Amino acid sequence: MPIYPQRYRDYDGPRRGRLARWWTLVRADLGPTIRQRSVFWIVLVVGVLFAARLVQMYIVSEHTMNQLISALSETARYAHHAKVSEATYLGFLSNMQFYVFALAAVVGGRMISRDKASGALPLYFSRPVSRWGYISARFLQLSFALALVSLVPGLLLYFGYSLVTADWVHLVRDRAIALGIVLDSAVLIVSAGLPVLALSCVASSGWTAGAAYAMIYLFGWMIYGFFSAAPWIGGGETWHHFQQVCNLLSLRHDWQQISAALFHQADLPLSTHWGWSLFALGVLCIVSFLVL
Repeated sequence: MPIYPQRYRDYDGPRRGRLARWWTLVRADLGPTIRQRSVFWIVLVVGVLFAARLVQMYIVSEHTMNQLISALSETARYAHHAKVSEATYLGFLSNMQFYVFALAAVVGGRMISRDKASGALPLYFSRPVSRWGYISARFLQLSFALALVSLVPGLLLYFGYSLVTADWVHLVRDRAIALGIVLDSAVLIVSAGLPVLALSCVASSGWTAGAAYAMIYLFGWMIYGFFSAAPWIGGGETWHHFQQVCNLLSLRHDWQQISAALFHQADLPLSTHWGWSLFALGVLCIVSFLVL
């Protein structure tokens, strides 16, 4: 039976404030969201990658594999594995971007569409819960799930380095890295969470919303790959600007551009300033918010 034909008794308990009602909505679905099987497997894979990166930090700090470290130092692609630096954390968080996308598509796609299909939205809005209270509750639930594969492993890696090397001064000396982890994770969570919730709001089912989100992610990736593989050299300055604008449609490369800038890398994935990538993500979030 749908939810809206059912009858409910009015709540008579002590928690009757607006904030209490909002937190009840958040808490009610937070547990089932985190306990989903897909969330478990994605978090498990991230945990394995986190353990592997922590072991790599320990090996590098102890200098127990000098020959391997020297070989890595001579290879530009893997040079960041030969020492612990900002590039080490950037490489780890760049790997987490795919899992943020996957978790957002699997979990976020069904959050609002599920309530629409079951007829729960009329019930929510007939109670003293506003539209923005409902949206913020769903966004907070999704943000908590996405933090499990971005902010949490990033900060654990930051503290874990001091744990395996006994370099506790690192926590104060490299505090800019911790700030970069927090800011980068915030950009990932907001720019991944709002679009998938907007798609969930207009889609007929969670699978449809997740598939549409995946198509947007892959379309931008394909656009970037097309211009990288087959550039039109004779197009002149106009074509070059058009190529730069189209590259900003790639969600993955916008994330990488901002991440590289936050960790003070000289070589950025895109030829444009990182502020344009932030602007593109901001426009995407604003449009998604308006849809919601």
